[in-house]
Amino acid sequence: MTLALSEGTVHVSGMLEFQASPILTLGPPGRYHAEVSVTGRAQLRRIEAQPGHPIPIMDAERFLVRFWAAN
Repeated sequence: MTLALSEGTVHVSGMLEFQASPILTLGPPGRYHAEVSVTGRAQLRRIEAQPGHPIPIMDAERFLVRFWAAN
């Protein structure tokens, strides 16, 4: 995915609901590529299948987000 950043900063959010990372400064404003990897989806599904599971479900998924400048 390619992002156009007007300020050169981003943050990761969980389903657009809550900020899940600090503000990250990538560099100057411009275009950046982003790649996201996730683990823990199977654990999340197991928790969701349990009656009375906590909402929101925390610490089940882990994300790795990589950014690099687009040339």
